[in-house]
Amino acid sequence: MGGLTVASLMSQYASKRVLLLEKHFKSGGLTHTFRRHQWEWDVGLHYVGGMKEGCMTRRFMDYVTGSIPWEKIPDPFENFIYPDFHFEVSSDLATYRESLKKEFPNDVASIDRYFRDIRSVQGWSSRWFASKQTPGWIGSILTLPGRSRALQTTKQYFDHNIKNRQLQGVLASQWGDYGLPPMHSAFAIHAAVTADYFLGGWYPSEGASAIAKGAIAQVEKHGGSCLVSHEVSQIIIENGKAVGVRCVNKGESIEFRAPCIVSNAGALSTLKHLLPPEHVPAGMPDLAENEVVPTAVTLYLGLSDSPATQGFNPGNYWISDSYDHDDRFSRRNHIADGEIHHAYLSFPSMRTPKSEHHVAEIICFADFESWSDWKDQPWKRRGPEYEARKELVANAIIDFVEKWKPGLKSLIRYSELSTPLSVSSLSNHGRGAIYGYPATPERYRKRLFHAKSPVRNLYLTGSDVGSVGINGALMGGVMSTAAILGPLGFPKLIRQAYRLSRMS
Repeated sequence: MGGLTVASLMSQYASKRVLLLEKHFKSGGLTHTFRRHQWEWDVGLHYVGGMKEGCMTRRFMDYVTGSIPWEKIPDPFENFIYPDFHFEVSSDLATYRESLKKEFPNDVASIDRYFRDIRSVQGWSSRWFASKQTPGWIGSILTLPGRSRALQTTKQYFDHNIKNRQLQGVLASQWGDYGLPPMHSAFAIHAAVTADYFLGGWYPSEGASAIAKGAIAQVEKHGGSCLVSHEVSQIIIENGKAVGVRCVNKGESIEFRAPCIVSNAGALSTLKHLLPPEHVPAGMPDLAENEVVPTAVTLYLGLSDSPATQGFNPGNYWISDSYDHDDRFSRRNHIADGEIHHAYLSFPSMRTPKSEHHVAEIICFADFESWSDWKDQPWKRRGPEYEARKELVANAIIDFVEKWKPGLKSLIRYSELSTPLSVSSLSNHGRGAIYGYPATPERYRKRLFHAKSPVRNLYLTGSDVGSVGINGALMGGVMSTAAILGPLGFPKLIRQAYRLSRMS
């Protein structure tokens, strides 16, 4: 999403001829889709907030893609399912708040304070974004007000402000959207993502692949192109500045030269592995072996009929066997033995009006290391033991969902499981990191990874520059484009996005 954004905006706003290089054989990164027989699934875009007409993220998404259409997910767009409790979330914020108060009448004051704090910390996150485009001391001043609240963990906030453990669990139900449970996540990311869905969730009317198609159409319109199956192996540095890249296509090494190089391969992958060794910046952070890196397994299901026939709605289902998300997350790797404690279920086909064949997707968190025995084996050819493990896990996931929300199993006609190894193989994300660098308090505290890299003419983009998720990567792309355009780049892009939205 970050690379698509930079390519589209530089093509349109700056009239540049842009070359997009993609390792995978399909464009779009985590917005691409794939087919098996008559069924089609997305791989990373499950739903998006902030796509209401007039929202800044919608304006930029329209600018990047040429205004692809979006469908709002009908209410309840979120379903939180616990063994003794089922809570439906409305896209009307007032209704959502009143529903919480009705279920938790003894916690009304805590609920009101929570929503005030979410808005306050959301404002802090906006200033944090701005601070990454300013000199160090100015950025520090921008993020000083509200810093202590934003940079505590989500668990610290809950423990200090909300005493009801069940209410804590319900309010944290969407933590999968940013990949870290309360004990590990910064309250800043919880607030930013939660607030992003206060107006509901959206899905591309023509499917997730419409994003890449729309963005690449803008690039090609201005003389640029996108080449798939081109894996960048090294960034070429001459006289201290980036002047091109070396990549591999069908075993052949190819060079491309350009006055500006932008990497969406992840900040650490770019600076530690794509630069020649003598140009790797000193003091680069690293992800320690024991550091939590969000990644997951995804079960793709082809269905015989609409999930509505079994009582499912088009919203998301967050299914948990406990309100203690940290405890469940600590046992995430038990999935390798068929033990499941939490799952996210969605139905992309119920959100796209033209879908003729229904599908489902179920996501469960699991570390890369729990699958690392097969990390050196090629994609699609990892052997019978790997396939047996996948079958065990797939059956366990289906049984878990069926236990708490019956009916899906009777519709299943096809299933396929992807693992963190798939993410790593196809995207080059270290340890299968689906969200990039984890959204911990430390990430915000250090203001890691600016759009301008330490190497001249080399820029970074995507979620590491912005924030996690589709919108976070989108805004990372906007920030990178602004950095390339110069000191007034950001207001210029905002003004142009606003102008185009007024014309449409």
